Amino acid sequence: MLGLRGPLGAFLIPPRVLRPLAHSGAVRAAFRFLTRWQVALVAFVGSIAVWHVPGAYQAALEQQWLHNLEHLSFALAGALLWLQIVDPARRNELSRSGRVYLGLTVLAAVHLVVDPILLTDGVRYGVYAAQDERLLGLSATADQHWAAVLMTVEELLVLGTAILVLAWPLLLRLTSPSPSPSPSPSPLPPPSPPPPDAE
Repeated sequence: MLGLRGPLGAFLIPPRVLRPLAHSGAVRAAFRFLTRWQVALVAFVGSIAVWHVPGAYQAALEQQWLHNLEHLSFALAGALLWLQIVDPARRNELSRSGRVYLGLTVLAAVHLVVDPILLTDGVRYGVYAAQDERLLGLSATADQHWAAVLMTVEELLVLGTAILVLAWPLLLRLTSPSPSPSPSPSPLPPPSPPPPDAE
């Protein structure tokens, strides 16, 4: 979906819907705002942080509409982030190095959310403690820790691969030896003096 731009985007959206949207100043202004990298960063990290608060986490498991809202917010925030990292429309709001820094910032921020879950000794989410049957015989704390490990591995594989692909040409440029300057041409020898006049 991130590759749909130009004519493909026009085919995806029905003309009767696309035409008024394209001429709406409010819609275009909203789109410009939502496609800023700062908005993508706050939306992605914020959605993960909010839904991992124990009360919100538990409520999303108990109420289907809230669970649907949780996954919708993950999908929208993820789309905004990957629009910046992939940049399918070639908007060039961020340079290649800027997209690398954005990905690294997201990884660091997500770890601030995941690490307390991973490193805590107690059970932060009651759903792990309330299970009648223990998956693979894991304790509630171990179950919670393994969930955090899987989340970390998934982020590293997906986002880490994108960062590596973006950073690879930059790394090659830094590690390749700079070409030695070509020697300057030697100056022309001074003209020889004219021969003496024969007497």
